[in-house]
Amino acid sequence: VDIAVTCHAELLRIGIKMEALRLKNNIEDVSIILGGQNHIVRPVVSWSGVVIHLVLDQARSNQSMARQRVKIVEQQIDKATAEAAWRHRPDQLI
Repeated sequence: VDIAVTCHAELLRIGIKMEALRLKNNIEDVSIILGGQNHIVRPVVSWSGVVIHLVLDQARSNQSMARQRVKIVEQQIDKATAEAAWRHRPDQLI
């Protein structure tokens, strides 16, 4: 849990610096390697402040493939969020 909190705080810090520098790009993901573990942290664009944090065994994993899978999961979350928001619009008649 401590590592997750630290990773999330680091993402927020980077985001604040990017805003201060007026950079228009978004953080796609952050990769941290700690003592045999790879940590991939990816913000969920549709939910401010929410991240996906994946921990991998460095010896048994493929970091490139894992990053692609995390991207797909984030896209699925974005799609599900958009669909749920559309279904719950009060101005839409069923």
